[in-house]
Order: sequence, then C-alpha cells, then structure tokens
Amino acid sequence: MKSIRKYLCPKCRESEGIDITYGMPGTELVEMAGRSQAWIGGCCLSDDMPDRHCLACHHEWQIKRRRDPLGLPVLPEAIAG
Repeated sequence: MKSIRKYLCPKCRESEGIDITYGMPGTELVEMAGRSQAWIGGCCLSDDMPDRHCLACHHEWQIKRRRDPLGLPVLPEAIAG
C-alpha cells in the first residue's frame, strides 16, 4: 500500500495537505481516495498543475522544484519563466 504523507497547507496552515496523483487511477488509488488518503487530479497534464491538495480547506498548490524529474539541475532562467 502507498504510504500517506501529509503536508502543511500554505492557506489554512493545517497539516492536511496530500499529494495529487494524475493519470488513470488503479483500484488501490480509487480506494485510498474514498478514504481521503489520496486525491485524484485527472488525466490531463500541464506544467502548472497543482501538486498538493488540502483536505481541510480544499486549497491546491504547486511546490517549487529544484530539480527536474530526471534529477538534472534546473537552470535559474527556466525557473524564472
């Protein structure tokens, strides 16, 4: 079973933030979402999609990444935009 990690919500300051999972969910993920242990974000992806969802206030946010998914450093001009 996937471990559940909670994050501090930047809006309400509750430790109820969880990861948002995108793509076609499997049975386990659907069951976890039913128990409020996961949040399913849909199947459409873009760079500005939120990464986390707060179960307390339903705020969604994107975390700043220092490295790309392949582990390569992100150049400062790429972050600036």
